[in-house]
Amino acid sequence: MDHLAGEVERQLAAKGFDGPTPRRPDLLVRYRAAVTSRVEVINGEPTGYGYCVFDCINRTSEYETATLAPLCRM
Repeated sequence: MDHLAGEVERQLAAKGFDGPTPRRPDLLVRYRAAVTSRVEVINGEPTGYGYCVFDCINRTSEYETATLAPLCRM
C-alpha cells in the first residue's frame, strides 16, 4: 500500500498538487483495501447417468482477491 500512496503523490505532484501538508488540503485522497482468501472446489464432470466417463477428480483452487476503494474529496 505504501507503493500505491507514493504513486498517487507522484502523479498528483506532476499535475501541480503539493504533497502532505499540515494545513487544510485542497484535495484529500483516502482509500480502503481488503484482501480475502478464497477456495473454489471444482467437481469432476459426471455424466447424466451418475458416474464419470473420464477424469472424475475433484480439484481445489486457492487464491486471494483484493478490493481497493479510493475516495477523493475537494
